[in-house]
Amino acid sequence: MLQTVAAPKSLASLSKEKARLLEIIKQKSLLKGSFKLASGATSDYYLDMKPTMFDAEGGYLIAEIIYELLQHEFEIDSIGGLELGAVPIISTVTARSWGGHPISGFVVRKEKKGHGTDKQIDGNFKSNTNVILLD
Repeated sequence: MLQTVAAPKSLASLSKEKARLLEIIKQKSLLKGSFKLASGATSDYYLDMKPTMFDAEGGYLIAEIIYELLQHEFEIDSIGGLELGAVPIISTVTARSWGGHPISGFVVRKEKKGHGTDKQIDGNFKSNTNVILLD
């Protein structure tokens, strides 16, 4: 199958995408109130990134920005992370990478399912390859 290599984006274009993503995060993911953090501390604000990650434009921008950073800075074979939180980003970045430098994806389960393949790492993880882990 013929693959075309995407030209790198200009810094100005990437800056515009970052600025737009920040607007979406402020609109959809920045919550104000009183929130208990995992550390036990409290905060007056909380970033719930799922609304941004599952937004069509937000997901697209996240994928564009991460892919642009990865394809030019590292020799990455795959991208992965812990189940649920990292899955939307992994999916969009792997899809975006098609047509350029393809990056496979995988997810790490907190514990094995106990059925099916019973794997703790699902997807396209291969030993002795360069990976980026998201948390």
